[in-house]
Amino acid sequence: MSKTTLHRDERGEVYAEGNELFIEDRVVEGDPVAICLHSINETIGKLSIRMRVGGSWKEVGFVGVKRDERGRTDPTHRDALEVQFWTHIPGRGFEDADYRLMFAIRHDGTSMGQPQMPTAISNPNGRYRFQLQDDGNGVLVDYGVDPPVAIWATGTARP
Repeated sequence: MSKTTLHRDERGEVYAEGNELFIEDRVVEGDPVAICLHSINETIGKLSIRMRVGGSWKEVGFVGVKRDERGRTDPTHRDALEVQFWTHIPGRGFEDADYRLMFAIRHDGTSMGQPQMPTAISNPNGRYRFQLQDDGNGVLVDYGVDPPVAIWATGTARP
């Protein structure tokens, strides 16, 4: 893909590669560059967050804006937008399937796809682990003995 420079000055550079538009901010002090996305695409606009990985730029996350799907059947949500925050899954490639939806915000405050919280944490040497069970009970387990033994529990299991 060839790079087409659209503008360059002391503040930065704007260029295109394929269907992507890049804005590089070179302003060290003062107000950062403001980026506005105008899209005639009815489904989504995307702001990519990239970092240098292994000598090249890689997308490590993105913010997507799209129409709220509920507007297709519910007039109270017509013309409403949804903002989605996606993150790259470490150790994976850089295709669409290698990202996970962290959360989405809708005009009425509804969010979905909440960040996944860990279900267990361990002390530095791995002997003790506090784990959240599927029934909602939190259990502290000693893995320094064989077999491992539950030494404390929250007692909050759901029936």
